[in-house]
Amino acid sequence: MAVAHKQRELTDDDRHRIATALTADVIAGSNAWKALGDLSEETVIDEVEVFESEIDGRRSKAEGIFNVYVELEYGRGDDDGFQSSDAYPGRFVAHIEDDGRVVFDSISVDVSSFYA
Repeated sequence: MAVAHKQRELTDDDRHRIATALTADVIAGSNAWKALGDLSEETVIDEVEVFESEIDGRRSKAEGIFNVYVELEYGRGDDDGFQSSDAYPGRFVAHIEDDGRVVFDSISVDVSSFYA
């Protein structure tokens, strides 16, 4: 007879653990980086702002939103080169392993405003 495993609801500590795990390095190593990296010759992530109170779901599948603040460089080293800063909204799906590690299953960033 199989025993049903009850999925644990997210606690405030779980939300905090997920929010602090979503760093610039994690985004840079994800599929979301392609969209950000294509915005300029050199894209640098300045800050990631995760809306901790908006993280919803269970430990097995949590979803949330964030903003990523970037610095965009064009014509680096040229006299006509310039920099600009911008922010883009993103979404993620993550889960928390039994050992407490946060694993991001998907991360996406909406850069459509750049092209508007």
